[in-house]
Amino acid sequence: MNEPMNEPIVPSKIHFVKVGNGRLALNHRPRSVDFPHLRALGCTHLVTLLREDEGAGKFRELSKSHGINWIGLAVPNGKYPEGEVHERLVAAMPELSRLLDEGNSLMIHCSAGIHRTGMVSYALLRWRGLSPAQAMNVIGQMRKETAEGMMDKRKVWGDRVALLAPPPKRTWFESLVASARDRLTGLLRPRQNPGKSGTKK
Repeated sequence: MNEPMNEPIVPSKIHFVKVGNGRLALNHRPRSVDFPHLRALGCTHLVTLLREDEGAGKFRELSKSHGINWIGLAVPNGKYPEGEVHERLVAAMPELSRLLDEGNSLMIHCSAGIHRTGMVSYALLRWRGLSPAQAMNVIGQMRKETAEGMMDKRKVWGDRVALLAPPPKRTWFESLVASARDRLTGLLRPRQNPGKSGTKK
């Protein structure tokens, strides 16, 4: 009787989507076999939302050994972030956004890649100025399972985070257009006739 052949271990399906100048992907807890695949896909940063007791250190070491930068951003669970967790996540948004602006490729993951991953990625997209519908559309492109598992309470937190984001910077062209519009408005504004102002004697 022939021995059954072991099936090859296939890397997880990871789909990067362009966000700003960079790319973003979402996934469940990556396996060891996924790291060479991530490297080949051009992943520059792995964002781990797991706690140390969930094995976060393992992903730190695997990232290091495959030349991928590791960011540990522990989120205790998929509940609405409050207190220190909320503050820590909000403080991370500018840095994650900057990495995307600089053209990096980030993959965010928790354990199942649904609750915590969806919540943080939605908040990041909203921080960057996307509308709720746009953010959900991008999440759906990255990972259908994450989009389907999003709940309103997690979107509410992301919308709250978006209110804390600084206003988007204008490009030089947008500034030029705004300046020209302001000058044109000033030229077209009716001017008061000095001779007709004041009270008649």
